[in-house]
Amino acid sequence: MSFERFVYGVLAIHRISPIHKFKLILETTLQYDCSHLVVWITAAILKGVQHLDLRIGNHPKALPSSILDCQTLTVLKIYTFGYDLSVPGIVCLPNLRTLKLHCIRFLDGDSVKRFFGGCSQLKELALFFCRFTTDHVRVSGTELRKLSITSCRGHVVIDAPNLASLTYVCSPSSTDMGVKNLRSLLSIELWPILMSKPPQVLSDIIKGANNARELILLHSAAKGLIEKNDMEHELHSDVAFPLFSSNVKTVEVRQFRGHKLELLLLKYLLENARVLQKLILIKDGTTEMKRELQVSEELLLLPKASTYCTIELKEP
Repeated sequence: MSFERFVYGVLAIHRISPIHKFKLILETTLQYDCSHLVVWITAAILKGVQHLDLRIGNHPKALPSSILDCQTLTVLKIYTFGYDLSVPGIVCLPNLRTLKLHCIRFLDGDSVKRFFGGCSQLKELALFFCRFTTDHVRVSGTELRKLSITSCRGHVVIDAPNLASLTYVCSPSSTDMGVKNLRSLLSIELWPILMSKPPQVLSDIIKGANNARELILLHSAAKGLIEKNDMEHELHSDVAFPLFSSNVKTVEVRQFRGHKLELLLLKYLLENARVLQKLILIKDGTTEMKRELQVSEELLLLPKASTYCTIELKEP
């Protein structure tokens, strides 16, 4: 039995009953007739699908326009190897709560406005390797609580006054991002990948998120924060990052190597973080044992503003 006949058979079984969740994964090495794919996805939409997960690889023509006007969708995930999205008309996704897009290129600013403007109830947004062809794109929403941006291109301004969780992964090919209204942020995760000089936005995020309780950094982000803010000369001031002195309770540094600038940031953190409860350092796996012991001793000798803080050095 061919794959196409199998899918039609499954849909035939649900001819009357609704489909709550529809997930389609296409083999990347095979070619499919896109007309079949459009029929399958459209059938799921007509049957009131709520959770739509499409991993269509290099078959972007498989996406029917009816996706942008599906009243029942609450979760939409689209993974492609490159899809040019132009939105000529109105987008109406009134019940969409979770949106995850991979390798989507928005062709113009109006398409961005229409697309995200039609997702008024969006609570979770994840963008992976997406591209915005116009500058200063604004994504806003009072309902947005969780945001993840990974190696996207184009200057995007996120204006979400109730955002609670932010994950930002940037790389040399990424362009900068702006984030406003960070007072509600509780969790921050910053990952500059393969970057000798992390962007200024990392420092801006931490400075603006005074109420954050959890902070996760890649080791290069820790080094970058020291360099960007000249903290080698201001280690006894809590001006640089107010959240360290007031609210943050957990800090995690991944791929920790025990470099000088990393230790300077930890020294600053421990001296100013009055409510810090846990400092977690996940090693990168390449540091020699002798250096690990030396770093451990240095950390234990650092003065701490918090009497409840514990330091954990973990294997990767």
